[in-house]
Amino acid sequence: MNLRQWRPLPALLGAALLALVVRVGYLAELNGSPFLSVLLGDSRQYDAWAQQIAGGQWVGTEIFYQTPLYPYWLAVIFSIAGHNLGLVRLIQAILGAASCLLLGLAGRRFFSDRVGVIAALLLAVYPPAFFFDGLIQKSSLDIFLVTLALALLGEFYRRPTLGRVALKKPWRVWKRRLALPTPLVKPMQPGRSTRPYDNRER
Repeated sequence: MNLRQWRPLPALLGAALLALVVRVGYLAELNGSPFLSVLLGDSRQYDAWAQQIAGGQWVGTEIFYQTPLYPYWLAVIFSIAGHNLGLVRLIQAILGAASCLLLGLAGRRFFSDRVGVIAALLLAVYPPAFFFDGLIQKSSLDIFLVTLALALLGEFYRRPTLGRVALKKPWRVWKRRLALPTPLVKPMQPGRSTRPYDNRER
């Protein structure tokens, strides 16, 4: 294992820990307030839907009027731990911290170690991010899944053979369908390095 490759890992873990502290502190500050105890709008709908699913309606009988992943995710938690929204928010805080780590890993894969650490730190203290982590809303799960996809794509992208070969053909299809100008997409094309020093000896 290349030790240089893992040098920024402590910084990324520190950013994730900072994110968790910020989110848990935010929830503790709002504990007992109507903001957390009263569900409105989509939050109320997601909660009711998840309770129906956890109560046995896993298949459903109607067309989904919203994306169903988040209610089903809530339903799994409710089935295991009961109707505990505090636990849901704590899990979302942990996912938010994990998102910072994943974004940092993606940043260092696509750009540089410094970019990865900065991106992780910015997401850790970004107010809308920990605000949505405290809501019963799909945004928290969305951010986690997007950063997970970016981190996995970054790992796949950096592989010298299989990843780049597998991505080249879909990339050409996406480029044609999106009608993106070549100068815009060429720096990000799979198989092309985004780091000026990638071809140097390490």
